[in-house]
Amino acid sequence: MADFFKIPLRSFALAHASVGISGTLAALLMKNSIAIGFAVGYIIGVINALWLFRAAAKGITLEPVKAGRHVAFHYYLRFFATAAALSALIYFRLLSPWSPVAGLSAALFATAGAAIYSSLAVLRSSDAA
Repeated sequence: MADFFKIPLRSFALAHASVGISGTLAALLMKNSIAIGFAVGYIIGVINALWLFRAAAKGITLEPVKAGRHVAFHYYLRFFATAAALSALIYFRLLSPWSPVAGLSAALFATAGAAIYSSLAVLRSSDAA
């Protein structure tokens, strides 16, 4: 069960590198500040995903009561840290509001895609065995 929550590094890195670079280049065609905002939002999203995987992997090694508290605490901490980072960037007018949100959303979709791809690969290999 613990192997399920290990980060599939190759697919994770490949998905995030391709989506992050292509999204930033596409935003660069519009405006430099949009590309910077997209890249910053994307980096926040990748850190968010890594934090999620780490909390989940740690949670399954703990006793059930401690695991629930650990995962819930890190869920809310991760949420508020992400919201605070984006809010600070927007409040202090370092970035426009939409480009970091687009980068964060793209990172979340890339994470979901990498997780689905990795899960299907595990299912295929277990069916073949």
